[in-house]
Order: sequence, then C-alpha cells, then structure tokens
Amino acid sequence: MLGSFSTSGTVSTSIPRTGLVTRQDGPVTLFDPTFAATPGIERRRSTPHTVGAAVGLVLVLVGLVLLSQNVLTVAEWARDGLQDSSRARYRAGAGLMVPMLYLAGFFLVGYCIRYLLVDARPWTRTDTGTRLRSLYEGWYLGDARFFEDLHARLASGDPTRYTPMPERDKRGHSGLRIWTAAADRTAYVGLTWGPRRKTTLNAPMIVLVGPAYDALLAAKRARFEKPSRDAERSRW
Repeated sequence: MLGSFSTSGTVSTSIPRTGLVTRQDGPVTLFDPTFAATPGIERRRSTPHTVGAAVGLVLVLVGLVLLSQNVLTVAEWARDGLQDSSRARYRAGAGLMVPMLYLAGFFLVGYCIRYLLVDARPWTRTDTGTRLRSLYEGWYLGDARFFEDLHARLASGDPTRYTPMPERDKRGHSGLRIWTAAADRTAYVGLTWGPRRKTTLNAPMIVLVGPAYDALLAAKRARFEKPSRDAERSRW
C-alpha cells in the first residue's frame, strides 16, 4: 500500500525509512546525503578543476585588493566617463560603479569557494574512477503517492512501466535527477519529495546497469514523452 507524508513532518511510506534522508545544511547539493549512503561511489577531487578554481579565486582577490587601493581613481574615472552622457540615469549611476564592482567581486569569491568545496570534488565510481555526469532534471506535480509510484516504476528498470512520464512542472514537489557513468553503462536515479526545496526527503538511489541503462537512455532521447515500443500508455 502506498504511504503518504503527514503535515506534521513525519513520514509514513512504503519506501524503506532507512533510505530516506533529509537535506543537510552546508556546502552540499540536494542529493549529497543520498550519494553518501549509496555503496560504490565517493567524492574525488579533480586536480584540473581545483587548480582552475584556485587560480580564479586568486585573480578575483587580487582584483579586489587593487580596487581598494585605487578606489578614488576608479570612482573619478566612472564619474568623468559618464558625466557627458545624454541620459540622466547614466550620470546618476556613476556613484554606483565602485559598489557594483565590489558586489561582483564578492559574488565571484563565493562562487569560487563553493566550486572548490563541491564542484571540484565530483561524485565518482570507486571501482573504475568514472565521474558521474548529470543527464536529466525535472520536477513533477504530485503527492507522496505519486513519489512512491514513480520510484517503484523507475526501480523496475522497465521502460514500459515508467514511460511516458507526466509533463514537467517547476511548481511540482517531486524531483527527479539522473546521472550517468557512460563508460560503465551505469545510471544513478535520484528522487526527492517535499513542498520546500531545503527540507525535501530523498528516496534510496536507484542504480540501473547494462540493458536497463541502455533502455533509460533510449527513453531519455525520446524525452520520456513517448511510451516504449510495445507498451501501452501508462496511467499516472
């Protein structure tokens, strides 16, 4: 019997409770706790990505230092460059040039730091070293019953059960993400549910290998909108 999520925040579901994880605070992505609970994959630091992000961070910091040392010169340059403008709003914006440069610099610093902590350490298959690459992301309208039904259909590995998919809707509470390790013919399918993206609950990761992986890619090429060959249209 399909379960449901109660309004109190507790969970009643046919999906094993030990597989449900709540998104954690900190520099993690939505599915990091689920990946961490999945055997055979781990985060590994990528040297090229790390070096690139570190160089970018240093350049941005140097730029902020130079801006601080020459703030009056930059402000005067902005004022002189815009004072002849025919539009008053451009002339008025001259005083905002320096704050905007600082804001852009701080944003880039934050982006580089996050990249070093997260993106430069991609999830990788432990045995082969193949890096997982994102293939698909979609949100769907539906309650917890839909969430569990979708998980069961995808876990079967049978495209006649999970195609065609409903239309995607950004307002939906059920999220679907797919990553692939193409060299290993392996796909990882993550499902999350919740009305608030920061408090969503993730189901256990689905791993599709070999023929099931090939079938998933074929369904993706059809955008999950067409039923598989010899399959009747699914009812969601």
